[in-house]
Amino acid sequence: MLKKLIIILLMFLSTNFLLSEIDVLKSKTYGGVNSEYGFSLLQTSDNGYAILGKISQGVWLIKTDENGDTLWTKTYGGMNETRRFCLVQTYDNGYAILGTESQDICLIRTNENGDMLWTKTYGGSKTEFARSLIQTNDNGYAILSYTDSFGAGTRRYLVNKN
Repeated sequence: MLKKLIIILLMFLSTNFLLSEIDVLKSKTYGGVNSEYGFSLLQTSDNGYAILGKISQGVWLIKTDENGDTLWTKTYGGMNETRRFCLVQTYDNGYAILGTESQDICLIRTNENGDMLWTKTYGGSKTEFARSLIQTNDNGYAILSYTDSFGAGTRRYLVNKN
């Protein structure tokens, strides 16, 4: 018992030592005084960043340069119930945004400037929740989610959009 306690104490001390050595190199704040939430972050092909979040008006996409300075922001309104976001940069440097809107899966496609090109909704008569998104080699999209609408009980399924 004493041996386990010493090992746990050593692990705790070494973890605190490692954490004390971490310096914050950069810190940026985005948003205002309302409730804004960040859900997804990725480094873009130009070494900048794309940040996907939620604001009261809908989904919020922020594009920054490599220093985190804002280049542009876009809001995709009418999606006040959107949750469970996923963001990928597409092969043409645009963006694909995945979320769950009300009880359906919602996929938004934008160009490199964040301008919406199209939006698609997938779902049945019950609840669907989006989980993950990738762009496939044939320029389609594979979406991992779960459903209560299809099959017996809650099942995982894959939707491929071409």
